[in-house]
Amino acid sequence: PSLVKVERLTYAGVDEILADRDGTAPIDAEGLTTLRALEDAARRRLEWRKAGGALDGLLGDASAQLPEMRVAAERRDGEEDGWHVSVAPLRDGDGDGGGAARRLVSELMLLAGEAVAQYAEAEGVPLVYRRQAMREIDAAEVDELPAGPCRTWAVLRGQAPSTTGSEAAPGHAGLGLDRYAQCTSPIRRYGDLAIHHQIKAAIRGEIPPFLDGELLTLSTPKRGAGARQLERAANARWLTEFLRRRAGQPLRAVVLGAHMDSRRSEVKVLLPELGAIVDHKSARDLKPGDEISLAPDRNGALV
Repeated sequence: PSLVKVERLTYAGVDEILADRDGTAPIDAEGLTTLRALEDAARRRLEWRKAGGALDGLLGDASAQLPEMRVAAERRDGEEDGWHVSVAPLRDGDGDGGGAARRLVSELMLLAGEAVAQYAEAEGVPLVYRRQAMREIDAAEVDELPAGPCRTWAVLRGQAPSTTGSEAAPGHAGLGLDRYAQCTSPIRRYGDLAIHHQIKAAIRGEIPPFLDGELLTLSTPKRGAGARQLERAANARWLTEFLRRRAGQPLRAVVLGAHMDSRRSEVKVLLPELGAIVDHKSARDLKPGDEISLAPDRNGALV
């Protein structure tokens, strides 16, 4: 018999439970105690990573203020070309969730990845480590930017690309961790599943099934890069179609980053109503934090 008690919970449901301080949450006392303990562990871990130089220390609460775009296109009678298109920000409780529950899961996933990396290094188990060096980010310059999406955008754009390798050093500076391995999604990433096989074999005293080179091949980002490129291209195509159908209707836009080039500002703007981040060129001298009104033309371009 299983010693694990399983409760089916959603991110939004856990957010409500953790926000309920009167003890009336729809969960038994043991489950509530467990969630509270996990919430506390996640909070302390986040503070510990911030003290270790994690980017979260620069982002602060603004990290939740840069939305993700959710695009949906489905066949529907009566719609133009037979397609219904919707674009909206990913809200708390949608998809991978948000709020306290998301932070809890995220922190404990990072903790698991750190523990696996430390164990593998100590025991000499071949593993693929994720590493990231930090570029210089001027905290004073970040503080001068408007709080919220602009600061988040500046910090995220300042990250150096992450890399993978069979050596643990130099660690993952962006996460504030000396050692880190990506291992918590064995159902959807075969590289993570391979790491599970490695660790379980080592615990049983067996020879791990994969060598360094084999693990690097299984875990190479190129395996998922094609799918991500296709997803980005599809989202861009449907966003353009959505905007084309709203030709002439103004949208509020927030300038995230800007620079002048040939007497035109080339800027990244956030469309809060849609959760979309897009490029825009303007003859105006725009600065981060400026709010402007843009309207799509008949081709779906914002002017």
